[in-house]
Amino acid sequence: MRNQTSTKSKIASDVDVQLAIATAVLLGVSALAFLIMPALNLKSSDNINFVINEPSNGCYGLMGDLNGNGVLDEDDQAMIAAIISGTASFNPCADLEGSDGIIGPGDLAVFKTVRIKQDTPLCTDSDGGREYFTSGSVTSFFPSQNQYESINDVCRNTTDGGDIATGKFLIEGTCEENGGTGVMKIAYECPNGCKNGACIPSVGDTRKFLCQPKPKGTDWNTVGEYTQTWTGATKWQPIGSAPQYNTEPSATSCRYICASDYQLNEETGQCLPIPLSQTLSCGYLFPGEEWIGDSTYVSTWNGTEFLPIYTKTYNLTPGTCNFKCISNYVYDNSYGKCKPSGQTRKFFCGAKPANTVWSYPGSSVSYKYYVQGLNTATNLWVPVATPTIYATIGTEYDCNYKCSPGYITIHGLCISSGPAPITNIYYCGSLPENAEWNSVGNYTQQWSGTSWVPPVAIPTYSTTSSNQSCNYKCKSGFVWDGGTCKSQ
Repeated sequence: MRNQTSTKSKIASDVDVQLAIATAVLLGVSALAFLIMPALNLKSSDNINFVINEPSNGCYGLMGDLNGNGVLDEDDQAMIAAIISGTASFNPCADLEGSDGIIGPGDLAVFKTVRIKQDTPLCTDSDGGREYFTSGSVTSFFPSQNQYESINDVCRNTTDGGDIATGKFLIEGTCEENGGTGVMKIAYECPNGCKNGACIPSVGDTRKFLCQPKPKGTDWNTVGEYTQTWTGATKWQPIGSAPQYNTEPSATSCRYICASDYQLNEETGQCLPIPLSQTLSCGYLFPGEEWIGDSTYVSTWNGTEFLPIYTKTYNLTPGTCNFKCISNYVYDNSYGKCKPSGQTRKFFCGAKPANTVWSYPGSSVSYKYYVQGLNTATNLWVPVATPTIYATIGTEYDCNYKCSPGYITIHGLCISSGPAPITNIYYCGSLPENAEWNSVGNYTQQWSGTSWVPPVAIPTYSTTSSNQSCNYKCKSGFVWDGGTCKSQ
């Protein structure tokens, strides 16, 4: 279950530890495990920050609470099932898995799990536990109160000193041990000192690299975490990696594949649920071919496979997926296709962009051509000449191309999909007369895997400065009259 972002908080008093515990009790967080190791002498300002969710992404209150009674019950479960079946409309509070705007079986499974545990705190540690060489944060979430506590790993010169960028001790936040669900802090004296919430490593030191969350409907192939070793010169090996779809197993990178009962959509790159039944196409008709039966049919999932399955077949008898040759074409058994029986010529495709390959397997790296036959009945060359375009699926008789391995398409360009973030400089455009940016006219965006962050913005009048949007204000000596900047 996702945690919603919030700005409203109830902060425990910075008086002493006992008062922090008393505050937790008054707030009704009876399950809170606020553990401080006695020998650490941690200061009282390490107390918990309680955060209560406010409206986010269209959902008001507790995620999964569709009827708004403050608990997850059978009525909520029935409403989610109705949304999945199509008998009820979309509700953002039911979008429990992945926050992807799609309500499906995975969201219902998350609801059932959380409902069972709704009175049990859930603790998560971003660096996976006691990882002294990774700066992280730990969060304990209380579903029944819709509240959570969160602390970050910090550096200090003494265990009870103030938080600083560099120091002697690391104050490591982690989940309570032995199955506990609260937050605890551990003071660790770093041999080489502490910097920015992590110990400074020596050559040969190791740490656990946790892969970022993978998309909905996927399984890791083969690991969701792996061990890195410090080699010096600011390098951990093997390098960290972003989750990406790859059917080749790896124990040293964050690769995933589609989960059982999910299949890859080649166009979107998403793993989508396999439908119970689907209309399948018999395939592609090559130049010189025509159907003499149904070219599509319905196939049903029996739990293991889709049945029936038809294949495209050359057959002069009408039937599902059967085809024959058109006039002026004859079937070549050795070639497996209809070939022109008269005059032919070669058509060469136009040049393709950088970082791409032809979509049809076996095509030349640098160029591609296909054979056209003259249809004497129409005096036209078949197949027709085609433009060079981006498409992940190609045939022998087109000029389709796709991104080379290791590249992804963004805004029509094939860009490296390596571990380094993909960034873009977004320019706001022109300013209205007598206006100036407040405070930038361009900003850096990062590709999240589905969209640019921060998003594209249009120039907007605002007295609030921002370095992540296209806000502008009137120049000195001019005032805003609701539509333009006019002289005072």
